[in-house]
Order: sequence, then structure tokens, then C-alpha cells
Amino acid sequence: MHSQIHLQKGSSGDRWISFAVCFQILLVGMKNMLIQAFEEMYEANAVWNTVLFVAVGVAYVLAYVSLGTRMISFPPITLWLVAFVGVSFAWSALLSPLGIPEYGELVGYFLSVCFLTAFMLTKLTTLEWIAYYMERFSYVIIVGSLICVITILNIGHTTTSEWSTYSMSLSNVIMVGVIWLLYRYFEKRKITALIGSALGIICILLCGSRNALLAIVAYVVAKTVIKLVSKSTPNGERWLYTVWSAALLLFFLFFDTAISLAARLLSFLGIYSRSIGLLGSDLFYDSGRSLIHSDLINALNERPLLGLGIGGDMAAIDWPAHNFYLSVLSTYGYLLGAILLVIFGAILWLAFRKSNAKTREILFIYVCLLIPRSFTGNDIWRSDIPWWTLALCLVAISNPTKEEPSALPPDLVDGAEEGSESGAPLASPSLN
Repeated sequence: MHSQIHLQKGSSGDRWISFAVCFQILLVGMKNMLIQAFEEMYEANAVWNTVLFVAVGVAYVLAYVSLGTRMISFPPITLWLVAFVGVSFAWSALLSPLGIPEYGELVGYFLSVCFLTAFMLTKLTTLEWIAYYMERFSYVIIVGSLICVITILNIGHTTTSEWSTYSMSLSNVIMVGVIWLLYRYFEKRKITALIGSALGIICILLCGSRNALLAIVAYVVAKTVIKLVSKSTPNGERWLYTVWSAALLLFFLFFDTAISLAARLLSFLGIYSRSIGLLGSDLFYDSGRSLIHSDLINALNERPLLGLGIGGDMAAIDWPAHNFYLSVLSTYGYLLGAILLVIFGAILWLAFRKSNAKTREILFIYVCLLIPRSFTGNDIWRSDIPWWTLALCLVAISNPTKEEPSALPPDLVDGAEEGSESGAPLASPSLN
């Protein structure tokens, strides 16, 4: 009976919402990668944005309709989210209007990519469908990244006037796919996931940014340590994580040698990698971020109490903050910004406290995507990662779970889903 009740909780509404938001990540990510590699797609970027807007919009409408009576009810967490965003824009417009000229471009992106996704996520009662779809869509992301990287290495980056094989947006998309596949490997021992994540990391090293590696390294190191010391790790697997730990330690001890060998190999193949070059010559080179941070702090010091408001960083120094924490402080001022960061930390802690093991693993993915990279990016109004993290934590808090059966139907739980690994079609969402 308990299993039946739990299964109803993770019903078609949860499944459709999870599919819609993950579908958006897949489509937007694939488009952003492909326009880097193919000039025809880059030239038609506006057309592709329209197509994606329609496709994702249809998925969102179907997802919202699938909620049934939940469609017209708003959980407290949804209302809190809407109130926070509304008050933030009112605060900025009335007390810190410096950034209003930047609203034209910023607000459209924020509402469609950050806020709407977070709003839909707060309607969930379980996060298991998010994991189900992201694990599988991540394979598509890796295949797309291989196609793009091979093309870019041969013809160059299509969005720059000079020859280049470097793309930060490419690596940001691949990073999400890599971490979800690493989750699939660590939690479900899927070798295909390990291979896919390795290929994704290679793609990032060849054409991407070191910034994405911060999240990946944090996740791998943390999961390895957790698996090694956890009492729940089977003895048969503990030796594997011991070897893995030793390999990681050796890599970090002989980091310069490993990077040098990789650079020589790529040079022999006629490939130049900006990331590997910087890892070998100037590991802590920040691409000018420290100057941006310094200029923004100087601008914030002129309005320390009220802050610069939403978009104030661009208005003040012509650059986004490139730092999650600093973007919060610059928006709200030192005092209120610091209070909000403490509240955010408390929400993270409470979400982990109220979650079962499955939910904690999903939350941990986004903690690794957010916190390590927040010193170099993840600006609050220009990145969806903080809003995904916030929304998922709010769902976990409002739907506290104990160790209980999966919310997925029995035929889709790992162990009964091997057909999906061998090419059998995956089940699609159903309104029934």
C-alpha cells in the first residue's frame, strides 16, 4: 500500500514537468553547441531560437496541463519564489535604478531560462524524474559535443572573426552532461556512463573552458571520498574506489608532468588546446576576472547599503559580475546581500536534512555545479544553475522524504530498465 501511495505522488504531472525542463536543457544546450561548429546554424540562430521557443513552450504547456487540479494551486514555495523575484525587481527599480537600461536583454533571458524553469520545478513532488531524464539526455549531449568538437578542430569556431577552437558556452553544456553521467556511474555502476563522461571531459579539454572542470573535479573527488569512507559501500567496490583515489592522488602529485605529456601529444596531432595550455603554464590565470571583481567592488562601495540593483554590474562597469556571491552583493548591497547568502546556505542545509539518499544525490549534483564555479561565474541573473539549485532545494524541503520505494514505475527502475542501455526505446511521458 505504501508503494502504491508513493507511486501516485510521483504521477504524470511530475513526469511531464521533469521532461519539459530537461527537454529545454537538451534542446537549448544542443543548439548552443551546434551554432559554435556549423556556420549555417549560426547564421540562422534567430530562427532556431524561435523554433526552440515554440517547442519548449508546447512542452511546458502540456506539462502544466498535466498537473490537473495542481495547475491552479500554488504551493508556498512557488509563492515564495514569485514574491522574491517580484520584490527584487521592485527593489532595484525603486531604490537602485542604475541597471534599468540593461533590463531589455537581461529580463527576457532571466524570465525564460531561469525563472520559468524554477517556477515549474517548484510544482514537483519528487525529483526522481529529473534524474531519469537528465541521465538519458546527457548521452545525447555527449554525442553532440563529439560532433561539434571534431568539426571545430577542423574548421574553427564559427562565432569569432579570428581562428579559434575555444568555446566557453560549449563547455558549459558538456559539463552538465558529464556530471549527470558521472552520477549514473557512481550510483548505478553503468560503464557506458563512465565512458560518456570521459569523452565529455576530453571535449572540454580540447575546446572548452577550465571553468567547467571546477565542478567536475569537485564532484569526482567528493564522490570518490564519500564512496571510500561510506559504510554502505559494498566491500567488492571499496577496492575500486581505493584504486581510483590512488590514481587521483598520483595525477595531482604529477599534475605538471601529465599536462605536459597531454600538450605534447596534442601538438604531435596538430591540435592546440587553450585550456591545456593554461593548465600547464598559468593554472590560476583568471582571464581578467580579478580586475572585473575589483572594479565592481569599487562601484559597490559607492552604494554599499542599497547596492547597484539588477543589471547594475553591467551599467557600472560594462561587465557582468562573473561571480555568484559578488552578483548577489552588488544587486542588494552588502548587508541584505550577505543575509540572502546566509539564507541560501540555510536552505541548502535544510534540504539535505529533509531528503532521502536519492534526493540528496540529485541536490549534490547542483551543489557541485554551483558552489565551486560561483567564484568565477554563475551570476544570479544570468545563470540558470542558482535557480535550479534553489528550486530543487525548496522541493526537497516542502516534500520531506524518508528512505522509501522509488517514485518511478517498476519497469523503469534500474535493474528492470536494461533495455534502454541496449537500444530499446525509452518510455515517454504520458498524460494517463
